[in-house]
Parts: sequence; structure tokens; C-alpha cells
Amino acid sequence: MASDSDFKRDVAKIILDKGILATILLVVGLWANRGLAQFQANLNGRVEELKQQLALAKGRTELRTEVATAFFKVVSQNYENVLSGDLDPTLKKSAVATAEAEARVAVFGAPEVVKAYAAFKNGGMKLSTPEGQRNFLELVGAIRKDFSGASDSPSTRADIGRIFFAR
Repeated sequence: MASDSDFKRDVAKIILDKGILATILLVVGLWANRGLAQFQANLNGRVEELKQQLALAKGRTELRTEVATAFFKVVSQNYENVLSGDLDPTLKKSAVATAEAEARVAVFGAPEVVKAYAAFKNGGMKLSTPEGQRNFLELVGAIRKDFSGASDSPSTRADIGRIFFAR
């Protein structure tokens, strides 16, 4: 009776002698190569899909920007027509710039920014009163939160107040 090690040796000899091992390795290699090629083809297809989606998104963003810009121009022109009377040219220019800014806030502002701007405007946009300063600082805080995603601490808000109002 042959031992287990004799059996293994005989099997190894047959595999090596007959080239079966080479065939097995070749088949495994071809199979792995085919799998990698399929993976690469799928990956390349997905990359192309993402490129197309990015191009479409960029096109939509450009279109939205064009529409918003046209909106700002119309608002400014309409406001300028309303102010076409005997108004100081500097004041007229300032009013038109304000109308443009308000249109931008209305279109692009986060809800908190729109709310804070409305409170500032309803308060008369006066920086000479404590209420006006508080509303202005609320607006600045809302804009900063919109950009950074984080709310300002009370000490940061106080520092901003000192920057604008030297208090």
C-alpha cells in the first residue's frame, strides 16, 4: 500500500510530466486577464458616463448663471427707470447697486440669508441704531454660515461687530 506522500509525489509527477499544471496556470491566467479587461472596460464606461454628467451639470450651471445675470440686469434697469427723476447721480447709482444686490440675495441666498436681509431692510438698513447694527450682524452671520456651514460663536460675532462698528 502506497503512503500518502508517495501518492502526492506521483500526482505531482503526472502533472509536471503532462503539462497539466502549465495548462491550469494558463487557463487561470486567461480567466484573470479577461476579468481584469472586463473590469477596466466597465470602469472606462463609468468614467465616460461621469464626464458626460459633469458636462451637462456645467452647462446647466452656465445657463442658470446667464438667466440670473439677465434677471439682475432687468431689475437694475427697471429700478433705474423708476429713479429717472431729479435724483443725485451718486444716490441713483447706489440705489441701482442695492437693487442688484437684493436680486442676487433673492436668487442665490440661503433661506437664513434672505430672512436676515429682510429683517435688516425692514429695520431701515440703518447702521446708526443698535437694532440696525444687530440686524446687520445677523445678516453677516447668516452669510458666513452659508459659506462655511458653521454658526459663529458669540465672541466671533462680537469681534465682527468691533470690526464694523468699533465697539
